[in-house]
Amino acid sequence: MREYVINYSPVGDLLTVAVCIGIILLMRVAYVSHTANFRLFRASIHSLILASLTNVAFHMIMEQGNAGAAVWCYVFRAAYHACLFTVFLLYVFYALSLMQVEERVGKAVSTVSVFLLVFLILYDVLGEIFGYSFHIGQDGAVTRGFNIFPIGHAVFTVLLLLLILNYRRRVYHKVVTGICSSAVLSYLMLMVQGIFGRTSFTTATFLFPTFALFYLVHSTPYDINTGSVSINAFSDFVRYHHKRGKRFVLVSILVPECNVSGRRIPEELQEKLRHFIREHFPGGVLFRLSGGHLILAVPRARNPEFEKWLDVLHSNFEGDRSDTNLTYKMVFLDSVDEISEKNDYLEMIDFFEDKADENLLTSVEEADVEAYRKYRYIVKELADIHAKRDMYDPRVAVYCQPVYNLQTQSYDTAEALMRLKLEKCGMVFPDQFIPVAEKFNYIPVLSLIILSKTCACIRSLLDEGYYVRRISVNFSMIDVREPDFAVNVNRVVAENNIPYDKVALELTESQNEKDFRLVKERIEELKGSGMKFYLDDFGTGYSSFERIVELPFDIIKFDRSLVIASATDIKAETMVDYLAHMFSDMNYSVLYEGIEDETDEERCARMCAKYLQGYKYSKPIPIEKLTEYFSKEK
Repeated sequence: MREYVINYSPVGDLLTVAVCIGIILLMRVAYVSHTANFRLFRASIHSLILASLTNVAFHMIMEQGNAGAAVWCYVFRAAYHACLFTVFLLYVFYALSLMQVEERVGKAVSTVSVFLLVFLILYDVLGEIFGYSFHIGQDGAVTRGFNIFPIGHAVFTVLLLLLILNYRRRVYHKVVTGICSSAVLSYLMLMVQGIFGRTSFTTATFLFPTFALFYLVHSTPYDINTGSVSINAFSDFVRYHHKRGKRFVLVSILVPECNVSGRRIPEELQEKLRHFIREHFPGGVLFRLSGGHLILAVPRARNPEFEKWLDVLHSNFEGDRSDTNLTYKMVFLDSVDEISEKNDYLEMIDFFEDKADENLLTSVEEADVEAYRKYRYIVKELADIHAKRDMYDPRVAVYCQPVYNLQTQSYDTAEALMRLKLEKCGMVFPDQFIPVAEKFNYIPVLSLIILSKTCACIRSLLDEGYYVRRISVNFSMIDVREPDFAVNVNRVVAENNIPYDKVALELTESQNEKDFRLVKERIEELKGSGMKFYLDDFGTGYSSFERIVELPFDIIKFDRSLVIASATDIKAETMVDYLAHMFSDMNYSVLYEGIEDETDEERCARMCAKYLQGYKYSKPIPIEKLTEYFSKEK
């Protein structure tokens, strides 16, 4: 029996145990994503430790040369091989997940691998029992017989390589290269060991792919300055705690100046933040979205005094921040099962940061969460409207505000306004959904739906004998930038078979030279058809008379701010009056928005108004109710 172990030294197995324990310790002190693959990886580490210990135990008993302990030799030898084959099986399962193998193929490969494992273990055990493989005689003599382990090792290795190579395009090529290279190193080590007739480092050869997986897939290195980890691990943190029913708290710290410029939060703030988290937030993990945006995640159960220490953290941060003159936004919220289930916290945090005040700690309450639910519902409905592109989608409602014509003393024009009518939250106003639609680029489809419904209503009014001078529809620069903007507008008007001059497009002036040229180009494309154009919101922001004159508008809409300004003093009224007369002399029609009473009406009538619009005449009404304002042609 002693002769059997002459070429073995426990150094390789003990080294394997030490390295595996080292990896386990690193996994405990570092942040590692607790995915299903990680659990497979951790199980393979434990199997390697068990394999090494059983191999050492087997050789220790063999070295003692006690034939009476042969049964333990059989047990430890079989256990050793079973552990290594189990590592191979875990690697197969890992590869199936990592390479995103189809479910049908994955089930087939898994079944074959399990049967192979069972066969190899049974063959090994039965071989020891019936003596056709490893066997110890009564006199202690060892019969080696047929050893199936090298064949099992080779079959599993080939299976793994086939999986990796066949599906290599589904994984980043450097990951595939690293894993394959580690497998080659393992076999080179086995070959060198064989050349020298040794068996000490068989288990150690499994360390190479283990290192490769740990480094390439499971390592999430800390940022040295803040102690933060990549945001890629954040979704795993949420999934891990939610699955186990563990509550947690999130604190988002955003420094906009650093986020925009690409700079990091100042080092002194980073250092204090790192130490504060370590001392007062047990189990807390800091995630790094960018150099100026961090998210602190803290288990609620381990931090019963969280709010107290959060107030201290905010006070310290505010005091240190004031020295650097940086602004920040700090948002705090408790975990919500519904949000955890969807793993939607990053979107939720972004929603609240948009609304949060600078240099304050914003606490998210239940009412705020309900507002976020509504926001997500609106986003979902807008996405569905955008995807379906139904020009008569009932969820998009057209309202109108009638416009009073001072010359005819009647209502013959109106402005079309957009609303959403959603099943779960009823009427949704533009201030709630337009920013969302702009963010996700849903505006062009919504604008075409409003145009389509407006044109259909104009057709209906004309058919019923009503006089319609025109109805205007608002379009943004997002619409104008669409390559097929003019084509789509022409198509919609033509499909409804109405005169082109019954529709007007409202556009705002652009400071951007490129956008200005684009607006001019679009107006020129459509102007020949007889369509009218409004310059919307004149008097707000930047206005260039040179550009206004260069664009062939028909109506200039004076913003409500000019109506208010003209009522404050004689100088403001004189200025507004002068501007209105100037545009009128240049053959533009002037429309004042925001007329709320007779005083506004009389003043604007003196200031060269042709059209008046506001609550004095009507609030926005469903477009179908324009029949209450428009008159039938005689």
